[in-house]
This record gives sequence, C-alpha cells and structure tokens, in this order.
Amino acid sequence: MLFFAPFLIAAGAFITVAMRPYVTEISAEGDAMLMAWFGAILLCLGVAFLIAGLALVGVRSLMQQQTELLRRAQPERHRD
Repeated sequence: MLFFAPFLIAAGAFITVAMRPYVTEISAEGDAMLMAWFGAILLCLGVAFLIAGLALVGVRSLMQQQTELLRRAQPERHRD
C-alpha cells in the first residue's frame, strides 16, 4: 500500500491537472470528463492507500511494543 500510494497520487494529480483546461470549457467532451474523473479517482485512491498504510504501520508498531513488553514481563508466582 505504501509503495503504490505515491505513484497513484502522482498519476492522479498529473491526469487531473492535465485535463483541467479541457473540462473548464462549456463544451467539454465526454473523453475529457472521463479522464478528469479517472484522475480524481486515482488521486483519492492514492490518498486512501497512504492513510491506510500509515494506520497499519502505526498499529503494527503499537502491537510490537506491547509484545516486547509482555516478553520482558516476569511471570507472577502464586504463593500457596
């Protein structure tokens, strides 16, 4: 996810910016609108991948810290 996010964001931003002059005209053709929507979708998908990847990395880091703490903890000895 984190590997593909920059490529999706870059491609989506490039397509969206490149199609802007063709979409802002009154007589925008269907292909220009389709490409603009495709670029916007790629851009949003890249941002979603980036956020999801960062959230997964954060959760993994928290779980790793908890696991290390549990490994170092001494087991309790029950007195009889």
